[in-house]
Amino acid sequence: MFTMMNQARLAVGLEGLAVADRAYQQALDYALERMQGRRADTPKGESVPIIDHPDVRRMLMTMKAYIEAMRCMIYLNAKSIDIAHHHPDEDERTRGHELTDLLTRYQRVGALTLETNSRV
Repeated sequence: MFTMMNQARLAVGLEGLAVADRAYQQALDYALERMQGRRADTPKGESVPIIDHPDVRRMLMTMKAYIEAMRCMIYLNAKSIDIAHHHPDEDERTRGHELTDLLTRYQRVGALTLETNSRV
């Protein structure tokens, strides 16, 4: 039962990351095509895409940073699972299990929180 729950946590974390990454891609596409405002140095110029606005760019970069951090955590967790199951040294397998136990909790909660907060 506990093994099944850990696998479900891993799946939920990965799914949260996927949804957050797709939300970022959609937000980036929208920011590239939505025209609004003008450049400060050309007050009578044409409208510019909202990605040229510093705050929009900051929000997109924040989303991307959180997504990449979560992706790295998921990769590290996958590596620790492999070590815990397949490493020839018993001490390394034990360390792999300990790291997996720690990261699995954060992967589920972190990715789910990331997914629900990924909006511009």
